[in-house]
Amino acid sequence: MLKIGEFYEANEIAELAGVKGVRGLQCGIFVNDNNRTTILIQTISKEGMTENYPNKWDEESIGVLHYCGTNKGQTKDISKQSLESKLNKHVNEAIFPIHVFVRYPEQYFQYLGEFIRLPKYDETLNIDGKDIYLFGLVSKNIELTEMIIRKIMSISHL
Repeated sequence: MLKIGEFYEANEIAELAGVKGVRGLQCGIFVNDNNRTTILIQTISKEGMTENYPNKWDEESIGVLHYCGTNKGQTKDISKQSLESKLNKHVNEAIFPIHVFVRYPEQYFQYLGEFIRLPKYDETLNIDGKDIYLFGLVSKNIELTEMIIRKIMSISHL
């Protein structure tokens, strides 16, 4: 059983996500049909937040995460992400419970718990001519994750 705030190794996350080995953790959204779980991974690099998929925490509403949709499974010439692709659809419709992890540069993962889909916090960004969808999500355990989220937010402003 996962515990909020605990750290996990890449092989444990790969198993939970249902991917073969740690190389399978390249994407940020994983749907495991076997254990009926959706896993989101927010990656923090040594420079702070990644720019390709700028997942971000809401400055005003602690516990709210704006998580980028993925282009995986879509043609490269799209101008807007499809919310009907399997990964985006599972997040958008919260088909399975959504669990969030943060990947730190040292390749360990911290569990932030289960999140609830909140469309009122959705956003769209235009990055390199493509409309990227940011799903609004909120922690089910804000009191347990608040200090972790504040730490992540301070790292992302480096």
